[in-house]
Parts: sequence; structure tokens; C-alpha cells
Amino acid sequence: MRIPDNKVAEIYQAADILEVVQDFVQLKRRGTNWIGLSPFKNEKTPSFVVSPSKGIFKDFSSGKGGNVVAFLMELEGFSYPEALLYLAKKYHIEVEVSEDPAYRDEESRKQSLYILNEFASRYFHAQLTQETEGKSIGLSYFTERGITRDSVEKFQLGYSPEAWDAFTQEALKNQFSKDLLIHSGLTLTNEAGDKTFDRFKGRVIFPIHTPAGKIAGFGGRILRTDAKAAKYVNSPESDIYHKSEVLYGLFFARESIRKADVVLLVEGYLDVISLHQRGVSHVVAASGTALSEYQVKTLARLTKNIVLINDADLAGISATNRAIDLLLEQGMNVGTLLLPEGEDPDSYIKQHGPEGFKEFLATNQQDFIDFRLKTAPQSMLTPAGKATLVDGIANSLSKISDLVLQQAWIQTAARKLEFPEQTIVSAVNRSLVEAGKAAARVAMREKTDSPNLSETTIPVEQAYAYNPHDSSIQEKEILRLIMNHYEATLSFVVEETLIETKLLEYIFLELSDFPFTNPLYNRVKEFIFEKVAARAEFSPNDLLNSGDQEVAALVADLFVLKDQISKNWERFDADVPAMDADVRKAVDSALHRFISYHVDRMLKEVETKLREAITSGGTDADIHNLMVKFQRLKETDRQHNNKSGTVIKRV
Repeated sequence: MRIPDNKVAEIYQAADILEVVQDFVQLKRRGTNWIGLSPFKNEKTPSFVVSPSKGIFKDFSSGKGGNVVAFLMELEGFSYPEALLYLAKKYHIEVEVSEDPAYRDEESRKQSLYILNEFASRYFHAQLTQETEGKSIGLSYFTERGITRDSVEKFQLGYSPEAWDAFTQEALKNQFSKDLLIHSGLTLTNEAGDKTFDRFKGRVIFPIHTPAGKIAGFGGRILRTDAKAAKYVNSPESDIYHKSEVLYGLFFARESIRKADVVLLVEGYLDVISLHQRGVSHVVAASGTALSEYQVKTLARLTKNIVLINDADLAGISATNRAIDLLLEQGMNVGTLLLPEGEDPDSYIKQHGPEGFKEFLATNQQDFIDFRLKTAPQSMLTPAGKATLVDGIANSLSKISDLVLQQAWIQTAARKLEFPEQTIVSAVNRSLVEAGKAAARVAMREKTDSPNLSETTIPVEQAYAYNPHDSSIQEKEILRLIMNHYEATLSFVVEETLIETKLLEYIFLELSDFPFTNPLYNRVKEFIFEKVAARAEFSPNDLLNSGDQEVAALVADLFVLKDQISKNWERFDADVPAMDADVRKAVDSALHRFISYHVDRMLKEVETKLREAITSGGTDADIHNLMVKFQRLKETDRQHNNKSGTVIKRV
């Protein structure tokens, strides 16, 4: 795929990195930057930084970074064109894409599956809204359930005809391969493999979107009475669809969840749609599967508050109990809501309206301890049963990693269970000990099953050995100064004459004879130096927008500092200079360290060769050349040390 250059520029101009990132991550302002929990790593202390002024993000826990396009590529696995198209759609920019005729063959299977799912979604939607069978069966069903036409369009609802292979034949006509159709799960085959039929035939269709809006799979509900057929079927696991990772409705709910700072978790597709169309849009469903750790982490990036809304039957209560411990373990604040018997969110909001639903939610929401007490069977009211109940609640409390919060909940549990606080503490400690033993057993099994670690582990002395050919630290500092001060002008006074030069030109002249040892850093340096040599304008955006994720991550790293000088020093009247307060001094210092490093390395190499030549009977010419080279390097070292001192007066 190719997007015209003028459209790429328009997309970059329109895209607001803070706005885009907040669709996926809950951020809080800190100075000029915004911070949040890493969307790439499981962490409890925020290390993910967005700098709106620079248009970049930096994730210190994973090392990832870059501009808004790099963020989408890293988080959603988009290709460069796909990330641009996502932004174009978000900011309503019309883009005409030129597509290679062999595009489907050259794309990876994952991208081909997304393309197929988009095609399938359009097909199912057209069947529902335009064809007689779809309108009379599928659309009528949605109308009866109170789903409006706007919701049908918003959620891209569809219908798959009763014919055995209507969709499969249509997809084959559009050049999708049979193998791809089977892998996606949209098409099934008999054992012999000579006949195909549609997985979702005769069902209404619910496309399941990724958080970025791509269609990963489908859910289908059967409408006819068939004792042998499942009421709901989902797409099978594939390269792009994993049931434990998707949350139905999240793509449409992200902004509402972030604003409300709470998410409602319900059971069914229709619950989500019904609540959305009545103004309660901070709601998602777990797509017919038990809540997973991945799903919880996805939600935790948007909010730390969740309310579980399940049916009041045994299955609903069981699902809530399973979810509570997982949510507490991930640092979530858990609320629960039991609807009246026989009701679900869809039916309740239809009968009582959005205000009635919100009022019921506000007045009947419970914490997880009250939920356990209210739903406990009668057998738990005996002394033995109550001991079991206490152990269960204590096990949940042991999942809370924040010790202050855990202590607060222990006090609450003691009061509600009418037990001494120390009894609850002891029960929590028992749970922690048991969990530790279980973890140790798992670790022991893994160690027993693993290969000999001594064969693959790098010795400590080797890992920390001095490498005379690596000046990465100095190289990175030079690039940091370039990225942050590339427009700066440096001033010198030489023999009472004021001389001004651009920072880039100064560094170019000083380092033109020295390659960087780090391949990535050298690649960036050479890119910049080519611009300087050609008298072309340079901007860090040239690197951020290059489509090279490794380079973009480095540039973001150079822009964003994880550790900054605390304002608290001001209370002690401490004169702590700002970083790079004297840019010229910072540049000279960085260049001095880098060049000294390399001169020192070359001196050692020449000295070694000279010693070998003398002891092994080298020719007089070889010895003379080495001595001349050694003296020149010593002179270079002396001149450079003088230059980095106080010989030149700064303005």
C-alpha cells in the first residue's frame, strides 16, 4: 500500500499524540508531560511518558518510544501504512491508497485475515440491511430486541444467510483463498475436505473489534429453534483472534471509560449495545469467556475502577467470584452489582430507562466483601461454613499488593464478618504462605524441566567486562544534545573575534573522522551528517516519521528524561543548574569524553603494536611509522584536552 506524501503530511499535522494515546492509556499530567502505566509491560508504578510538545511517547519499562505512528505500530501491531490509515480515519482525512495487485500475496497472514474480516463484515452487514432474507429475519430480530438502526450501523451488525456456503462462495469470487477462509474459521469443511459450508449460516452477526477498531473475529447468534446447534458461536482462535484478549465493545467505549473513570463489565453482546444506545457507554463484555489477566490489564490502562454486572443466577455469581481475585491481583478497585432475579442489563434499562439504571447502579452497587456475604449459601452460616467464608475472603485480600489498601480492607472485613482484626490478618498471612509455597513448587518444576543453565548463562565477569570498542554511552549523549538543541547557535571568541556556528556544523566538523561504535547510533549519526554535508535542513521529525520503529524509539528516548531535578531543592536554596543550561559547555564536554575515549583506545592499540614490533624484530620502517603515529595521537590528545579547558573564552 502507498499513501500519497501530501496525505502523509496532512495526517501527521492533524494527529494529536495525547489524544490518540488516551484512547488506549489513562494518563495524568505531570509538568509539561503526561504519565501513565505502561501498555507494553505489567507495572504498578507509571513509567510511560507522553510529551505533547515534542509529539512523542517514551515507555521506560519496555524501552519503546517514538511518535504517534510508532505508538500504534507497537501497541496494535499495525504496519506503517495501517497506522497512517487508522489516524486518517480518526481525523476524517480522505485518503486514496494505491495498492499493489499482488498485495494479498505479499501481505502476512495476519494482515490478510484482517482484510478478510473487513470483507466479511461488509458482506454480513449488507445481507442484514439490503437483502430480503436478512431484513425479514435478522433485522426483525434486532428491532424486536429494541436495537435501533443507528446501533446496527455503529456496531456493524450483520446476518449470514441460511444457504450452506453463500458467504464462502462470495469470498472465493473475490479472490480470497480457501485456506485463508478455513484458517479464519469463517468457512468449515467436512472430513474429506471436499465440501465447505459457512460457520455462521442462519445467524445474526456481531463483529468483534480490537481496541483500535480492526475486526478480529465474529460472534453469531442462531435465531431458529435447533436443539443440536449452540445458541452462540464465536470465531475460533487464529493469528488475530484470541478470545482471552478481546473485550466486546471496547473500541466504542474507550473514551467514555476514561472520562467516567470506571468500566461496567456485563455478560452479553446485546447488553453492551442496549446500554450504549441509551447513553451508558462505559461498558464492555468479555465475549462469552471467563475474564482473563490480559483483558484486565487492557482495562487497567484506561481506569482502575470496575463494576461487575452479572445475572443473579448461579452461573453469574460464580463468574463474579472468579473475576474478583484476578481484578484485585491487578490492582483494580472492584464493585459488583446484582440485578433483580430474571433481569439482565438489557431488560432492566429497557424497562426503567437510563436514569433508572444509573440510580439502581448507584444505590445497589456493593464491594466484593458484601457480594460474598450476600451470595453465600445457607451452609456458610454455620461455624464451619463461616470459617470457610473467612478463608475465601482472606484469600482475596491477600491478592491486594498495596499494603495500605490491604490493611484498610482487612479492617473492613473484620467489621463486616464480626471477627477480630487479628483473625483476618492471620488468615491473610496463611493465604500468602500457601501462595508462596505454590509458586516455589512451580519454580522448582520449571527448573527441573529446564536445560542446564550454566551452558547458556553469561558469567558475571564477562557480562560486566570493559569493552574497549564500545563508546555507546558517549555516543548517546551526543545524539541527545543534537535532538534537543539542533537549532542552537554556538558562539566563540578567537583572538578577540566573535565567531558563531550552528551546533550541527560544529559537531559535524569535530566528529567527521570518528564513526560511532553502536550500529543504531551510527545509523542516526550518518543520517544527520548527510543532511549537514548537503546543507539541508534537519529536524528530529525526519527520524520520527521515517517508519523505522527502532530509530523512532531511540529519538523518543533522547527527548524524554526519566529522572528530572526535583523542585524540592528550591526549599533548601540549593543552586541546582538546569540540564544543558550552558549548551556549549555540554557539547564540549560530550565531545571531549567521546574523542578522548577513542584517542585513548587508539593510543593503546598503537602502543601494543609498537611493543610487539620492537620485541619481535619488526623493520625500522614499521617501528618509525608506529612511533610517528603514536606521537601524533599524543599531540591530538593534548590539543583536545587544551580545547576542552579554558583556552577559548565563551560568550
